[in-house]
Amino acid sequence: MPPEEVQGVLGRAFSNFARDIDTAKTHLSRLAEGSVIVGAVRGMRPEDQAALATSFVPGVGDAAGLYADYTDIRENWDQVPWYDKAGMVGAAALGAVPFVPSRSQVNAGAEVAREKIKAYHGSPHDFPPVRELQMPDGARVYQSMDDAIPEGAKMLKEHPLGRFNMSKIGTGEGAQAYGHGLYFAESEDVARGYKDRVSGAAWIGKDGVKLSPNRITEEIAEEAKRQGLGLIDREKMAFGWSEYVDDIDSAPSPVKKVLERLGVQMDNKGSMYQVEIDASPDEFLDWNLPLSQQSIFPKEATSVKAARYKEEGLSPTPADMMQARFEANAGQSGEGFYNGLLRGNKTQAEATSALQNAGIKGIRYKDGFSRGADGGTSNYVVFDENLISIARKYGIAIPAAAAMLARQTGQNPQDLYEDDSGA
Repeated sequence: MPPEEVQGVLGRAFSNFARDIDTAKTHLSRLAEGSVIVGAVRGMRPEDQAALATSFVPGVGDAAGLYADYTDIRENWDQVPWYDKAGMVGAAALGAVPFVPSRSQVNAGAEVAREKIKAYHGSPHDFPPVRELQMPDGARVYQSMDDAIPEGAKMLKEHPLGRFNMSKIGTGEGAQAYGHGLYFAESEDVARGYKDRVSGAAWIGKDGVKLSPNRITEEIAEEAKRQGLGLIDREKMAFGWSEYVDDIDSAPSPVKKVLERLGVQMDNKGSMYQVEIDASPDEFLDWNLPLSQQSIFPKEATSVKAARYKEEGLSPTPADMMQARFEANAGQSGEGFYNGLLRGNKTQAEATSALQNAGIKGIRYKDGFSRGADGGTSNYVVFDENLISIARKYGIAIPAAAAMLARQTGQNPQDLYEDDSGA
């Protein structure tokens, strides 16, 4: 190849490389501004956090990346086949070369850049800060961050704003109307309404008498009906009454009348959480759409796949069997399919397990303000607590994660979170 052609090839390569770097920097900046990155950074192993934070520091970044690779290989060596072992060692050796990112740094960067579902959860509870430990016998447990780490235990992750726990499902006042799982809303107003109206917030009336949120909702709906208001207006008032408790004079007439008559006041404000769900909307069973219009519908006919499996001597997986059921019920909505699954499995937990074994991350359905309309916002029922990371509480970002991000982007940490004084 003539020198001028070599020069042209190299020039185009470096130009493309520079463009990709600029694109990555722009994307990282956008993620930082929305604080989507916070949960990803906080959920990493400490070794990966250190490797990512120092990745652009010559020498230090190489050492931190090599150590992160070493600890990852040591922890997973017995769980992977020989060819993965070879790949892990080879990638670690390559990462030791100056200016070449380590395997852990590449994985951590990909984790940061990956888009996640941003959602909200309203709860009457304040989740305690906990850490995840690996005990000497290999068991994984959670302990309070106020306690000392037991001798011989390895700290895996810290959850300074707490964590969601599937074992608590069914212990509160919320209904599991759309499946067995953890409920989140794309709309912050919907989550706040759930916290105030449904999830157990303590409301009191005249003489300190405890009031049921459902009673307040029903009385406002009835009062709005008596005043001749339409169904949509009645539902909005019944759902959103809590925002007027501290400013009754600005409330619509039916809401004002009921709140004044009952003397409604809030006794327990609970907590608001902003979370990141490590999944895409396409990985959820859509409650409203026919199965044939959902991305979880099989791309290859099950009869074709079955014939190929038979020829190759393979057995169908749980995901294959579930996809065969999707194909057989192509015209059903997600709601119809789930209800049929529920009848066959008898309990919501069993129906959830069947979908989860097939790779379904949860259920998605339109919230009360979006039903019957194009677009709008959805609620999510998540089947696995490990897909959830808490990024904010009362709108407060995690200061430690924000500080780490600021070191990488040059932003002021104060721009990434607010003071907790108003919480």
